[in-house]
Order: sequence, then C-alpha cells, then structure tokens
Amino acid sequence: MMFKRLYTEAATSDFAALAQTAHRLKGVFAMLNLVPGKQLCETLEHLIREKDVPGIEKYISDIDSYVKSLL
Repeated sequence: MMFKRLYTEAATSDFAALAQTAHRLKGVFAMLNLVPGKQLCETLEHLIREKDVPGIEKYISDIDSYVKSLL
C-alpha cells in the first residue's frame, strides 16, 4: 500500500520521494472525502519541507494508525 512507502522513503531520507508520496496520498484521501487523512498529509508535507525528521516519523505513524482505523 502507498502509505508503507512513506516508511521506506523516510528511512532513506529521500525527502523528494517522500513529498511526492505524501502528496499522492493526500489526493487519495481528498477524493474519498477523508478529511482527517488529508489534513495529516498536509501537515506531513509541511514537515517534509522543513526536514523535521522526528515530526515526519510521528505523522507517518499517525497516518498508518488512521488507515488501520478505516479497515
């Protein structure tokens, strides 16, 4: 699943790929009208731009938990 790519890209500090994946995931949440997921991704995108690694890791975990809550 796409959100698992977030973990891989974060682990390798590939901020460009991470930003692209977060943006795509935000679009998926928006198309499905899943506002909390969209907001999590918006914050993640901001953290990626700032290269805030602890914040990035927290929000990836939060997105993971959110997706699991939907299943």
